[in-house]
Amino acid sequence: MVWTRKRTIVLSDKQRTLLSEINKAHTSTQVHKQRAQIILLTEQGHTQRQIVSELKITHCTVNYWRTRWHDMHAIALS
Repeated sequence: MVWTRKRTIVLSDKQRTLLSEINKAHTSTQVHKQRAQIILLTEQGHTQRQIVSELKITHCTVNYWRTRWHDMHAIALS
């Protein structure tokens, strides 16, 4: 499988703080923690392959949430 587009994510301090809080909260579901980790790791410059390996999830899951985050913020900016 070829990944032709690199998804870069730039978070504001507030977004980073909120995602970190979701990731650390005992009341967050595993799904929400996983989504937060994907976005945080992407912003830190991790490749899709590194995220898949670290979180033990599929490429499809990483790609889905990175794309969704990117697209939602592109809409908000337009």
